[in-house]
Amino acid sequence: MLGSIYSKDKCPVCGSAFEHDERRQGLFCPEHRTIAASRRFIVKFGRNVRRQFQHYQAASRFLMGLRFETDKGSFDMRDYQADNPLGFAGLAEQFLEEKERTGMKSIGNIRNYMVRALEFFKDRNVKSIKKADIKEFLYMIKGISEKTRHNHASALHDFFFNFLVDDLEIITLSQAPKIPDIPYQLAYRNMVDMDTQAKIIEEVRAISYVDNPKIWLGIDILSLHTNIRPGDLLKIKEKDVDHKNGIITFWRPTKKKDKNKVIRIRLLDYHIDEISNMKAEFPGHPDMPFFRHTTKTRGVKADQAFGVHFFWKYWKQACTNLGIEGVDLYGGTRHSTTTWRAVEFGREKAKESSGHETNKAFDRYCQVDDFSFDIVKATAEKKGKVVPLKGGATVVPPKTNRG
Repeated sequence: MLGSIYSKDKCPVCGSAFEHDERRQGLFCPEHRTIAASRRFIVKFGRNVRRQFQHYQAASRFLMGLRFETDKGSFDMRDYQADNPLGFAGLAEQFLEEKERTGMKSIGNIRNYMVRALEFFKDRNVKSIKKADIKEFLYMIKGISEKTRHNHASALHDFFFNFLVDDLEIITLSQAPKIPDIPYQLAYRNMVDMDTQAKIIEEVRAISYVDNPKIWLGIDILSLHTNIRPGDLLKIKEKDVDHKNGIITFWRPTKKKDKNKVIRIRLLDYHIDEISNMKAEFPGHPDMPFFRHTTKTRGVKADQAFGVHFFWKYWKQACTNLGIEGVDLYGGTRHSTTTWRAVEFGREKAKESSGHETNKAFDRYCQVDDFSFDIVKATAEKKGKVVPLKGGATVVPPKTNRG
């Protein structure tokens, strides 16, 4: 039969090597048949599998397992190699390196998820990881939202199915574990009407314009161009802002599946005038970040790019000054504008301007449906406050602070 058990020990009487006798379940001296090996049992299976055990029964079970796997065609030499090529730890590091090479924007979050998984699974053979193990890992993590738990599960799905099965082809689809479904529901953000939004943005201007007018400019752009996110603004460079033609170009914008996606927005006249003045007052070379600090901002280096929470910081201060609570930057700009546009122009037009590719994502931004809009119009008609528009549509005129 394939494979056998050996021992480094010798017969204490004659010095002969012990021989494996499976019928008697042990290793015995060929000359002195009653003398048996008592320790250091080594299983040899083929050319590459070699494993040492302290007790014969453990060595025998291991050998029987190898033979059983061979008989049913599931024996995999990699499962028993000393360098453990199917270990979770090593493969997880390869996975993260690949993500970094591809320039994945969310690599920081993915790394956090995989580091947690690595601490749980350590160097365990990936083929031995089952759905129940992953579920235990996911619900072991305390103090996170169900959305974050879902993100951990999504990262593991990417690791097992896209990386191990499709890219490396080191395990089969049937060997990859099923990933538990983690249901979650994102909370809706608090919003403001357009009149209140304008007041907040004017307050931002009042508290920041002297030190750095680009703070107000960025927030104002976010409130008008709902297909742009704060992270997109932080990435643009001086050369991306064409104030002469009134266009800003965003390369590889956030949340777009197509990595070659480019978004260009057309600026309003008053934005063009402001940017022209800014370019004159704060000149910079083409590759400098456009949204950067000036010498008037304390605690930061001049010409350093705004941090990820910089716009939010001024939005929050403006809200505090006006006595407005519970409205964050996203809710007060993108969400509020998108919802107003849905009422004003219809959901489809609002969806187009928001840049959302799915209805599910758009529904979180647009907290109004067509049925509700019909009720709003009927109520407005009852009060006689309806204004006719081209195409026969009727809307309630919005309030605004701007002339």
